[in-house]
Amino acid sequence: MKRIVVPILALAVALAPLQALAAPGDSRVAVGKDLTAFQKGVVYDYFGIDPGSVTELTVTIDDERAALSGIVPADKIGSRSISSVYIKELNPGEGISVNTHNITWVTAEMYMAALDTAGVDNASVIVAAPTGVSGTAALTGIYKCYEDITGEALSDLAKAAANEELVRTGELAELLGSEEALEFMAELKKALAESENMTDEELRQIIRDTAVELEITLTDEQVEQLLGLVRKLGAMDLSPEELLDQAKRIQKSLEKLQQTQEKANDFFQAVGNAWNKVVDWLKGLFGAK
Repeated sequence: MKRIVVPILALAVALAPLQALAAPGDSRVAVGKDLTAFQKGVVYDYFGIDPGSVTELTVTIDDERAALSGIVPADKIGSRSISSVYIKELNPGEGISVNTHNITWVTAEMYMAALDTAGVDNASVIVAAPTGVSGTAALTGIYKCYEDITGEALSDLAKAAANEELVRTGELAELLGSEEALEFMAELKKALAESENMTDEELRQIIRDTAVELEITLTDEQVEQLLGLVRKLGAMDLSPEELLDQAKRIQKSLEKLQQTQEKANDFFQAVGNAWNKVVDWLKGLFGAK
């Protein structure tokens, strides 16, 4: 189980037009249609609720293919819909939290950025599957839950942009690590916020320059993919202020994550030191050298 209270940018654009979840305690579940009864019980155990206690929606493999076709290779999408999500509105001031179970490719940070940059300030999200899956298809369930809670449909353009943003961030994370990939996307958004009406070549140069600053090596194909993503984001008419706010939230969250990791490292170092003392004591007890 991975629990991280850190946001990134994947669904940011997709969820931006929506208001926050209706009210504290309001919740939805979206489950994969191909789950067996036993597997469905497993994901509900991860959710910590009983089946039937929350309005349940269904996600099919056709839903997932429609959302991810052309962005994610068919073999990565798979042939069954099994990833599931649970979203619950929290009280004001509680922030965003994400738990993932058996999600092997998309990180908790990626799901959280979507919610945070969308302006959803107080929500608990659980993404789960009975066995290991990439997690990209879970976005479809998140969309369905949001649309059902708010009563407003997301635009197809917003969904496509958000899906691609998540996937490109994930691909960069495979090469660089998730934090570095998120930092790259944050820096790219800051650069875009400061420039308007750029040509494709000017955008390519910003992408390359940002990569150099972060000591990242991108292939020409990756540059073109990011250029395409930037153009989709531009079609959403986000203001420079919105882009900067998104970037600031991502960077602030990365700082929190680094602080958490430092505390964890200090803890394990202390444990290691204590164990070494025990070993030394045992060696002295038995005369070992």
